[in-house]
Amino acid sequence: MKRICVLIGLLMFVWCLGCGKKLPEGMPPLQSCTLIMLQDGKPVDDVLVRLYPMDKSLSKWTVGAISQKNGEAVLKTLGQYNGAPAGKYKVTAMKTLIQDVEGAKLTEEQKAEGIGVPQKKTIYVNPKYEFENTTDLVVEIYEGTNREEIDLGAPMKKEEAYNPNKF
Repeated sequence: MKRICVLIGLLMFVWCLGCGKKLPEGMPPLQSCTLIMLQDGKPVDDVLVRLYPMDKSLSKWTVGAISQKNGEAVLKTLGQYNGAPAGKYKVTAMKTLIQDVEGAKLTEEQKAEGIGVPQKKTIYVNPKYEFENTTDLVVEIYEGTNREEIDLGAPMKKEEAYNPNKF
């Protein structure tokens, strides 16, 4: 009886090893990576981080994260697989809040045209880091565990009108 229990336990253990999320076909091995997002050396939360590979053969494997209160952004590939392929990346970072303008009123004409309540956009991270072609942030992910600090400069708060129909 003892042997049967051990055998069943061993079979269940082997079966569970195969229960993990399988990587999509062709996906390179993923390396654990945490980026610590800082402004003037202090952690910043809610930063949307995206990595753009310099090796274009990796471009189909999108990598990103959102930083937590401690500034840590634990990278995921395709939004669900922990880690990122090894390689050199440009890093984009943005923290923007879009909200209705407090106390704003629409005229009857604006309502009839389907215009929504005016909105404002508040930017908390230097906009130069927002796009791949303007950021100067670079990170290299190596095999194994990676942990790197990225300082986004001085904290900022810039408010401007926002129109979702204009890009």
